[in-house]
Amino acid sequence: ASLCPPRLRGRNVELVQKVNDDYFAMLNDHDRNRFFWDALESLPVRGRRVLDLGAGTGLLSLMAAKLGASSVLAIEESADMAEVVRWSAATNGVGERVSVREGWSTKMTLPEDERADVIVSETFGVLLLQEDCLNSLVHAREHLAKPGAAIIPAGGAQYVTLLMSSALRAVSSAHEPGPLGIDL
Repeated sequence: ASLCPPRLRGRNVELVQKVNDDYFAMLNDHDRNRFFWDALESLPVRGRRVLDLGAGTGLLSLMAAKLGASSVLAIEESADMAEVVRWSAATNGVGERVSVREGWSTKMTLPEDERADVIVSETFGVLLLQEDCLNSLVHAREHLAKPGAAIIPAGGAQYVTLLMSSALRAVSSAHEPGPLGIDL
């Protein structure tokens, strides 16, 4: 409990573990956060409607609001994380401009007059296309954003290097015969 931030005390254990496992590393990745801040600032987002797709902790929503977005819609599948976004927005003085919708973005639509000018998202996972981000972004462009909306990031690249390691192979593949003579 001593490692649990006060805002997460009393919340379910799965949420606290998810924040510890998935979010603290991103929140403390200053280069990553500077990239998003600079990208939002350079558009600029001031006076524009921003959609934070897969908001997680709401960091990108807070950035957009602090940079003067007229409104930010944070969409987050997890009800617990959506509550964290609401708390963070209120705590940072931007609660009136950041609204949160819980659920899958691909199940949502917005009326034309509420659609975003800018989509920001960090739903890529460790592997660039791991979290089904392309489908979410395509849907957001068609149903949640205005035609021609800017998307941050606008692209990505993933690199791979081949290597051979008997130590890695030993822990990342099934061997024949398997333990106890079982064919895996």
